[in-house]
Amino acid sequence: MDGGIRLDPGGGVSRPSTDRVPLADDRRLHTKALAERDRASYAPDGHRPAEPCQQPTLRGGADDVRRIDLLAVDEVPDGTMKFAWVDGVDAVLVVNVGGRIRAMQGICSHEYFELDKGFLTGDSLTCALHLSRFDLETGDPLDPPAELPLALYPVIVEDGRIFIEIPDGPLPVNA
Repeated sequence: MDGGIRLDPGGGVSRPSTDRVPLADDRRLHTKALAERDRASYAPDGHRPAEPCQQPTLRGGADDVRRIDLLAVDEVPDGTMKFAWVDGVDAVLVVNVGGRIRAMQGICSHEYFELDKGFLTGDSLTCALHLSRFDLETGDPLDPPAELPLALYPVIVEDGRIFIEIPDGPLPVNA
């Protein structure tokens, strides 16, 4: 019988065990874990931090910076965007508009939604979930409901590959 409800021979109704959780696709599980990790940094009353995370700034020695190979340049033709994953859990959106390649957090800062499902218009990116629009140059939200900017990452293009350089540690995101 559909819906997971079964009739037993005695005429009663039995439901499947609630301790079984259906498996989701790994990408959603990892990204959900990332969002929960970021929520853990909120104040105990559930409010967002007073200041959004700052754009990554590179610190002192080479040990403090990670250079991460995201994609080949030809994987992101002009006018397109593509997801890349850092450490298997952090989504980075790589965008090519007019030959200028940018990298930013891949999840909307308003509510969990993968931004590669959105669309590009001029120099802005629109989240398909609630139509928040973000400036590609600054990451700033241009339309509500988003209030926090997207984190942007410094891009280096070298030997046909797209890299980002970020401070060592977790990928900075605004959520």
